[in-house]
Amino acid sequence: MLNSEQKGTIVIITYGVGVVLFLDLVAYLLRLNINKISIANKTQYILYEDEVFTKLNDKAFKLILVSCFKEQGQAIGQSLCQALYDISNKYKINNFEYHLKYAKADDFIWVEEVLKQYIPMEAKKVFIMGNYKVEETFKEILRKNGIREKQIHCI
Repeated sequence: MLNSEQKGTIVIITYGVGVVLFLDLVAYLLRLNINKISIANKTQYILYEDEVFTKLNDKAFKLILVSCFKEQGQAIGQSLCQALYDISNKYKINNFEYHLKYAKADDFIWVEEVLKQYIPMEAKKVFIMGNYKVEETFKEILRKNGIREKQIHCI
């Protein structure tokens, strides 16, 4: 599904605890960005000097994470995601966007809003992690709006 050769924009949409599956990827991107900043500033804090770093941390890869929770205070991984988002913006790395939404799982007004605001039509892959109803609703709306079936992955 995702690999070190990944290019283009990847969108991950989670509802509730589904975000936990992707926090390791967020932490990895954070380490890669810190490494990129260290190299640019010629500091001694080089974390990676491997091929994977070079491939994933170029301008050709971007991750957009949209996490939705029922209410404030439930946002798992918010501080980690916000740290990566802040560093990406501050240093103009532009490989990560983070969007936090609050809505009930059966209130599907937020689905259309997420699609219009956060999912670029050129997205290579869209991963959806939520309950069955959330996944099916997103799949249907994505297809209606031009995202091809092979781009949509429910986990």
